[in-house]
Amino acid sequence: RPFWSQADPAIFHGDLHGGNLLLAEDGRLAVLDWSLTARLAKAEREAIVGIALGAMTLDEGQILDGLARLGLRDAHRAQPARTVSEALDALVRSGRPAGFDWLVALLDRLALQGAGGFGAQLAVFRKSWLSLAGVLRDLDADTAPDLPLLGVGLQRLFAELPARLLAPADSRAFSTHVSTIDLIALAGAAWPASLRYWSRLLPTGRAVSMPSSHRSSAAPLRPASAVAAAWG
Repeated sequence: RPFWSQADPAIFHGDLHGGNLLLAEDGRLAVLDWSLTARLAKAEREAIVGIALGAMTLDEGQILDGLARLGLRDAHRAQPARTVSEALDALVRSGRPAGFDWLVALLDRLALQGAGGFGAQLAVFRKSWLSLAGVLRDLDADTAPDLPLLGVGLQRLFAELPARLLAPADSRAFSTHVSTIDLIALAGAAWPASLRYWSRLLPTGRAVSMPSSHRSSAAPLRPASAVAAAWG
């Protein structure tokens, strides 16, 4: 819920494991132990949504722009661009929508390559998502953890449609962090995105290195400690 808000910054619980979640007698969910929190500025959440839109349209340039806004060093150099391209190849082959799992896997790969610069708050946000995703998988292993959060985002989008009629077209002063121009561009990118999709899906002879969240169980994984160390 904090992600889809206009708060600036939004505060995220940094350790959402099952031991910090309690079902109250009135049916509400109580969240305990707020000693570790992350504060993400609205501009950072706008960048994350921009990356997601870039992933939806398979637009490497838009993703790299969003990563640069998050603090990625040398975002448009060859190695980060290649990593983004490989992540998009893996996304297409997975058949799953781009979400926080895909984004975190991409950020982890970039951090391991030494192309970080994302900052401590984003690192805690990463931990918050991984903890929450683990809880959601424990509750329902067959449902992708991204889906409930994406569903909330769509609800917010529909709820804010009347307000968009009165707002400037380039304004991102909404809880979904996208402007009306962004939405129009997304709709207009459908045809180019379909071409990019098929160009990535059809065999090209390229070797594809897949992010950890999309690898098979037989693929070698980086130890969690190595990933955490890369984030600093």
